Amino acid sequence: MKSNIKNLAGWGMAAVIALFPAGLYAQNLQSGYFDDNYLYRFQSNPAFGNEGHGFVAMPGIGNLNVATNGTIGINHILYNVNGQTTTFLNPEVSASKVLDGLKDKSRLGVSLRETVIAFGFSGLGGYNTVSVNARADVGVALPKDIFRLAKQGVENSTYDLSDLNVRGAGWAEIALGHSRQINEKLRVGATLKLLVGVGSVETNINSAKLQLREDTWVANVDAELQGSLKNLKYKTKYNEDTHRDYVNGVEVEDFSPVSGYGA
Repeated sequence: MKSNIKNLAGWGMAAVIALFPAGLYAQNLQSGYFDDNYLYRFQSNPAFGNEGHGFVAMPGIGNLNVATNGTIGINHILYNVNGQTTTFLNPEVSASKVLDGLKDKSRLGVSLRETVIAFGFSGLGGYNTVSVNARADVGVALPKDIFRLAKQGVENSTYDLSDLNVRGAGWAEIALGHSRQINEKLRVGATLKLLVGVGSVETNINSAKLQLREDTWVANVDAELQGSLKNLKYKTKYNEDTHRDYVNGVEVEDFSPVSGYGA
């Protein structure tokens, strides 16, 4: 589905909504990988074995893995004010102190893996693992004016939010792993992962000018929205002034958690 929108009466927006396949990472590096007692190293390297150390993991008592990456340091978010830790939104933290340390464009990403159930056991000539995981991946690219808007509000009446990007994906995986010792120096392993896609979305703000006035917000925006979700449709509304239909939202009819499969 695709729709282009443009309104020349002072409020402008261009948008595209389309279904698209999303690429997913099969695995990510974990800090526990370097711990000899960490049972989940097979998630990063299927050749690792834990002979003699079988395990069972379930939600709440299993493995929750959170990975973060980006160019925004924690010192740009948290500050010390009068001996107490606070965020950059605290009025006692000056705007210049917050903004001077930020780049024109910052990145922040979060990956989540929650183990629904997993177990490992010795057998079949080696070590075997079976795991079912729920996974999510979110990434944002933030222009500096996002922080200026949050910090200054109406003090600065014009903001440039161009190049704002947000993407997210959710999926489930069933992983079957096997590893075995070939000789004294060589061990091999492999993992087959069956992936079940739930949905994904990506938004690109190509250009955005936001003006804050006493009683109104005026925005001129050129943006693209791409979504992949089963039975996703966009809603339109007729404009009496321009005599055209405009996209004004999305809806999901008969939601299904399964949008596709992969391996």
